[in-house]
Amino acid sequence: QKQRGHPMMRKRHIPFRIGWDERNRWIELMFQSLDEVGITSDREIRPVLEKYFNSMATKIINDDGSDKFKLRL
Repeated sequence: QKQRGHPMMRKRHIPFRIGWDERNRWIELMFQSLDEVGITSDREIRPVLEKYFNSMATKIINDDGSDKFKLRL
């Protein structure tokens, strides 16, 4: 947990602005990658991966788009 998990993932991404647009684009690319490697919606593991990616991507958002508000650890 000290080297992995969402707290470390957030820490590693703090230098980068990550808002909802970036989160959604990353999700789109991850799902496209799953399709490309054959992990399509008919595979049992697909919903598990989608849930994890959605959760992780949301947790690393650090910018709501305003100048006043920045999420931090």
